[in-house]
Amino acid sequence: MALCLLGDQARNRPSVAGWTRGAAIRDAGGVTEPSKQFPIRATTSGFDSVLKLGAAQRRDTGLVNSQARKLAETMHRRCRREEENRGLYDPGPLTVRWRARTGLGSGKEGDTIADVYRNLPGERLVVLGEPGSGKTMLAIRFVQEFVRHRVASDPVPVIFSLASWDPARLGLRDWLVERLLRDHTGMDAQVPGGASLAVELVEDGWILPVLDGFDEIASGLHDRALEKLSCSNLPCLLTSRLGEYENASRPLGRSAAIELTGVTAADLSAYLPGTWAPVLAEMEARPDGRLAKVLRTPLMASLARKVHSGAESPSALLDATRFPDEAATEEHLLGAFVPAAYRDHRRWETDDARRWLGHLARLGTRDLAWWELGGAMSRLRRIASVVVAVSLLTALFDWMIYLPVYSAETGLARGVRTALFEGVFMGSMVGIVFGLVYAVITVRGHVVRPSRVRLRWRGPRTGRSLLGSVTIGLTGGFGAGAGYGVATTSLRTLFGELFGAIPDEVTTADLLVMTLANSIMWGLIFAVAGGLVLGLAAAFESPLDISRAFDPVGLLAENRVTALRQAAALVPAVALAFLLSSYVVVQLIEVVVGVLDWRPLALLAIGAISGCVAALGYLVTFTAWGQWLILARFWWPMTGRMPWAMVAFLEDAYELGVLRQSGANYQFRHERLRDHLARH
Repeated sequence: MALCLLGDQARNRPSVAGWTRGAAIRDAGGVTEPSKQFPIRATTSGFDSVLKLGAAQRRDTGLVNSQARKLAETMHRRCRREEENRGLYDPGPLTVRWRARTGLGSGKEGDTIADVYRNLPGERLVVLGEPGSGKTMLAIRFVQEFVRHRVASDPVPVIFSLASWDPARLGLRDWLVERLLRDHTGMDAQVPGGASLAVELVEDGWILPVLDGFDEIASGLHDRALEKLSCSNLPCLLTSRLGEYENASRPLGRSAAIELTGVTAADLSAYLPGTWAPVLAEMEARPDGRLAKVLRTPLMASLARKVHSGAESPSALLDATRFPDEAATEEHLLGAFVPAAYRDHRRWETDDARRWLGHLARLGTRDLAWWELGGAMSRLRRIASVVVAVSLLTALFDWMIYLPVYSAETGLARGVRTALFEGVFMGSMVGIVFGLVYAVITVRGHVVRPSRVRLRWRGPRTGRSLLGSVTIGLTGGFGAGAGYGVATTSLRTLFGELFGAIPDEVTTADLLVMTLANSIMWGLIFAVAGGLVLGLAAAFESPLDISRAFDPVGLLAENRVTALRQAAALVPAVALAFLLSSYVVVQLIEVVVGVLDWRPLALLAIGAISGCVAALGYLVTFTAWGQWLILARFWWPMTGRMPWAMVAFLEDAYELGVLRQSGANYQFRHERLRDHLARH
């Protein structure tokens, strides 16, 4: 509470008088206009010392420091690529101008946005601006500049999209940890003391949150968000639209604020080619005119340059009949951007690209995470997809494995019919079982997220509970085995011609006892096998390196390899565990009931099928890659919503500047572009 009270006192101190007439930095160079002044800083030494608490909290442990350095390098590469894809250096850096509002001291020529931040006593900066004014661009530039001059004891600036934060559900630190675990590999690695790397980085002050999009927090939660931000002692850079921030009941405690002021004709003359001379002349002649107002934001300036760098001359924008007002001009630029981006692209037709991007825009989500794309389907359709996929694959493997077994015992013709019939029957049952499991998962709101671990014989462990894994294996295995016992008895009862009829002297009571005995026996066999396999898997899990698979494509590829390796390991592991548990359980049961009738060939077949079914069911139901495969990768192209080469299309859209990347997610370049594509 003392920190919160201090924030209130800081807000009640004498305010810095007025607004400056304008100060500017270049997003790519950081040149401050020498004729402009920052407001005078108002602070006290006591206030300063309390606000610097975050730096003192950082513990210089070797592991955490090393991981922080890797994270900084990753953020630097990511932001550099973002700048290149947005064309911020083509042909020269586009200037982002701003003016100080509160809490800033005097600046000097050459200051970058990172320099301004480092000189703040409270280590908190709010960047305000209208839509498209360059807030995210400035945040990216801040990360670049901060990391470039970072020393070992400095925190790491990481961009977080605030649209996903529900401050009524999660505190700031918990949400930061959740996002680090979600968007960055290796963050669930265990550090000395038992905590995850993500928790250690946040709690020890190694993360400098760059909180992008305060205005995108759900309506009605802005005040709650500012309250939690103000009551924390975390440093931060916060971006927001001007209106949403000013309409909140309180400002961010202990912060300075700047407002982006727009691009001038002089700035555009250095950014746009010579063919834009008539447009620039019109802007200079009418500084309050339609074109000057539209092109004053970096978003519209960059769209205009892309759209009118081809066949259509920039002079077309001077046509007041075609573009009577600002709204018409902006709609033209938004609508023509995608065709312009794909103008020279040979792989994708423009109309197809627009339709596919429109589908993504209509999903209504800011983050396009590949492992969540299947969630756009209805729950019933997703469950049905899991049932069908598991049923077909199980039936295929069952038929392939049992065909030689039945053919050897009854001849080829009858063996084919018996194996086919059993494959359909068992496939349907297994598909329904996994469908029910998936239904429970979806009803509980659980999202299967990308795997952050791999199987290794040596190295640090993830801390996953070995006992918990064994328990899941035992209970799940017993349930599957009991179901298999019921199924085998049912097949003999209903289809005795194929599977061997039950003698007539067997009564209903005998049949029930037989079914119960089969269920218990198979349940014990599968339980031992399941507990053994999951226990070993948990014992040899290791976290992925933080320097690996940071972007969406990399994470997808890493998860594909991880999922297939885990599935490949499951097949022999389950088969061998099944054979071992069968021998142990049968030996124990024979002590009680006498010698059992076992067919070794059939036992081997059951073991092989169990391994294949376990691997397939695991892939489809419990891995993010499997969910992506059946729910998005196949379903969307089959229905025309996306191309078959979906990953290539998403990556090309990113390279062309239509999408951007935020951690392991894709996002549209700007929400205005997303909204336009969703409407058209």
